[in-house]
Order: sequence, then C-alpha cells, then structure tokens
Amino acid sequence: MQFTPEQILSLIAAGLRQTTPIALAAIGITLCEAAGVIHLSAEGIMLSSALTAVIATHYTGSPWLGLLAAILTGLLFGALMGVTGINLKANQIIVGFGINFVGIGITPVLLERVWGSRGRSGAVEGLPHLEWAWLAKVPVVGPILDGQSVLFFAMLALLALAWVVFHHTPFGLRLRMVGEHPGAAATAGIRVNRIRYVAVFLGCALCAIAGAELSLGQILLFGRNMTAGRGFVAVAANVVGGWRPVGSFLASLLFGTAEALQLRLQGGAIPNHFIQMIPYLLTVLVVSGIGGRRPPRAIGIPFDPEEK
Repeated sequence: MQFTPEQILSLIAAGLRQTTPIALAAIGITLCEAAGVIHLSAEGIMLSSALTAVIATHYTGSPWLGLLAAILTGLLFGALMGVTGINLKANQIIVGFGINFVGIGITPVLLERVWGSRGRSGAVEGLPHLEWAWLAKVPVVGPILDGQSVLFFAMLALLALAWVVFHHTPFGLRLRMVGEHPGAAATAGIRVNRIRYVAVFLGCALCAIAGAELSLGQILLFGRNMTAGRGFVAVAANVVGGWRPVGSFLASLLFGTAEALQLRLQGGAIPNHFIQMIPYLLTVLVVSGIGGRRPPRAIGIPFDPEEK
C-alpha cells in the first residue's frame, strides 16, 4: 500500500491524536511509580473519568466542568489508592486491578441510570480544538497540529513540566529518592509517605485527564469500555520508557501511531480482526524485548516510618 504525502501527514496527525490519552496516563504512571507506588489502575480511572466527564457536561452544558469532574474522579481514586496501598499496606497490584474492576463494573450502571442504556451515552459538547487559519497554511507542521484537541497541547506542556520537575527540582529528587531508598530519604528528613501521596494524586489526575480526552476531546460521548485497553498500554509505555517522563511519551507515541495505522488499514484485504491486533501485539513485542533500565528499587514496597 502506497501513501501520498497528504495521507502521511494525516496519519501523523492521527497518531498524535491517539497518542494524547496514552501519553497523559503514561506520564502520570511514571510519576507515581518513580515514588515507589505501583500504578496498574489507569484503565479503570480513565474509564470512570471519561464517564463522569460526559455526565457533568450533560447536566451543566460545560465541557470544562466535565473536565473538572473527571479530575475529581481521578483524585477520589487516588485517595483510595493512597489509603489502601500506602497506609493500610495492601498489595498494590491487587489494589490496581480492583480499581479497574470497579471502573468496568460501575460505568454501565451509571450509563443506564442517566441515559437508559448500558451501551453508550448521548452526545455532549466537547472540549475545543485549536484551529487557526494561519497554522493550516504552514507547510508540514500546519496540517499535523491544526485541529488538535486543546488537551493535546496541554499534554505537551505537562510533559515539559514533568521533565523539569522530575530532573531539575528538589521535589523531583525527593520523588526519585523515596522510590529508590525510602529509608535513607526518611533519615534525611523527607516525609516518604507524604511524597508518595502527592505522586499518587498527580498520577491519578493525569489518568483522569486522559479519560476526559477520550470522551470530550475525541468522541464527544461515552461508550461502554471505550478505553479499549489504553490504560494497560500506558502501563507498558511507562515500562518501555524506563520510568522517565520523556521515555514514556516516546513509547506512547509509538503505540499511538500503531493505533492510528491500524485504523487506516481497516477495510482492506486483511481481515479487520487481525488489523485491530496491531497496537496490542506491538505492545507485547516491545515490552518482551525490554532489557534496559530497571524499575525503582522500592516499587511496591510499603514504607513504615516506625521501621526506618
């Protein structure tokens, strides 16, 4: 199959669009796991936040209030993760999958309550897409960036901010220290569990924004299980990216481009079921071949200040 230059630019633009929710969630997971807390709940948080964003927009008429509702949903799950995984020292893997099951189970119930259907919601007003006449005329860059969701540009800003905070601020140093040597961090006067709580809230808020991007930035409604495994792909992107913000973004870009490619290839000679496997097969292959950077040493290990 041959692509014209216009089709290639369209594919790149679609790849960036598909990358946005994965990258937002992956950056959040990176911040959380760098502090030593396993974050496997992105799928459930994205799904629940996508629905609350649509419900809030449906009742208020404002997608910005919908975005706020999504973030509050993420923070609520963050509190649940913090209490169970940090304070109560529950197995963080089980906590993560439990939140995923909550998201998968509760969304069709709420859908039926509001719209009388367990399959999909009604259409709502979406977040704005930035469209400038002058940008559309810029060669190469214009067709790629013009018309992208406002959360795409927010994702780029958050990526830059996460990189600066992670590598060039005292908080970033403390974040990485509590993920590597929490005992030494506590000896130096760092409140380990407080840092971990902040990381968990940031991670869950970014996953919530990722869910809102799907429902308010792209589709403008909620469909049952609409995340379609993107939360798990974001977990893989964090691993492939070596638990670093920029690495997670680049891995998300790879998976997002694969997602856009499979959408473009559907309807051809190859059965659609095989084409739809491309992003997930690529995820498995890439993660299976990872042998580089190791995870934080203390990841998944609860810290007791009394035992430092």
